[in-house]
Amino acid sequence: MNFFRKIYNDYFCVNLKDYDKIGIDLEINKILLFLFLGLIAATVFISIRSANTSLLLKKLLRSDAFSEEKAKKLSELGLSDNRAVKSLLSKGSGPIDKIIRFVGYQKPTYEEYIEYQNQQKKAKYKPNSGEKDDKKSITDESTYHISISPDLSSVSIYIDPEKKDYAERIYKINSTSITKTVLSCLAILAFYLLIFFLMPGILSLINGIL
Repeated sequence: MNFFRKIYNDYFCVNLKDYDKIGIDLEINKILLFLFLGLIAATVFISIRSANTSLLLKKLLRSDAFSEEKAKKLSELGLSDNRAVKSLLSKGSGPIDKIIRFVGYQKPTYEEYIEYQNQQKKAKYKPNSGEKDDKKSITDESTYHISISPDLSSVSIYIDPEKKDYAERIYKINSTSITKTVLSCLAILAFYLLIFFLMPGILSLINGIL
């Protein structure tokens, strides 16, 4: 244990308190490490999200699902158990919201959503019977007469025919491979190591200027 601690202190620990004019007790190497791990996690997350966007669009494009008549359920696309795809459709973020259309579900307007939020806030502070100021939890969206997210087990989806070319571009762009993800992670690692080894020299320069 002492051996590894010595290795850490001699080669990996960069503490600002070792620079007398800076004098802050802060192991900056830990900040760099957390930054590195955060970038790696973000890269993997974006890669997975892009891959699932591409998978969904590929399934719809190959099914010629460009109208309500040709709309497909997730079960018909073989994606009923894909939680990542379900998350993309439920949140409706990014290109999915621009490309995908639903059959059997009407997305609430901005005004309806704001009204839903207002009613939800009021209901949270609505007292239960016989009790004052007791918060009431909200779990039933039907109370507000709108559905915030579609029931993905029953609705069908299709690509807006006017967005067909856009969908094909997004599909090609997001067709990321494992190789590309690994190369991105290696590039982040190389950048991290470069900053890590340059940091002592940079701090010494700053300490000298101060």
